[in-house]
Amino acid sequence: MYICVMDRAGNVLVHRNIRNNDFEFFLKLVEPYKDDLTVTCESCFVCFWLADARELAECLRSNRIPPAYVCPRDLRPVRKLLRRRNKYVKNRAVLTGHSTCEVMAAGNQPLTISTNSKERWRDGVRDSFDEPLDSFTAEAELFMIESYDRIVAIASLRW
Repeated sequence: MYICVMDRAGNVLVHRNIRNNDFEFFLKLVEPYKDDLTVTCESCFVCFWLADARELAECLRSNRIPPAYVCPRDLRPVRKLLRRRNKYVKNRAVLTGHSTCEVMAAGNQPLTISTNSKERWRDGVRDSFDEPLDSFTAEAELFMIESYDRIVAIASLRW
């Protein structure tokens, strides 16, 4: 872990590597500045990479890094549910778009879908294919779309 302590004028007060991410050593280094200290870090859930600590400090000093929001613990399950619901809606949209494109690729007129015409749209997809494998693929996608419809509806009722 590299750290850089910088004052408001941009003068570097501490810039060094902390071996083995020794947090106790970090606390000792920043002890003289603890009363007026803001910390930034670069991290990602799936990987970590070395960032120039001085550049991060400069970004923080010049307000180019937005403040982080720490979601209250009791709201985290709702946030998680809404994120998953959003993912399901996007997946459903991809499948719906693909099914619509497949209908047109088979030489049929484009199908439109709206809240009050979902069944008509699904029937249109089913009626667009004569080839058994194409029909199977269409049915598989419709099954997934209907599954997403159900889970999105249930998730919408939970929050």
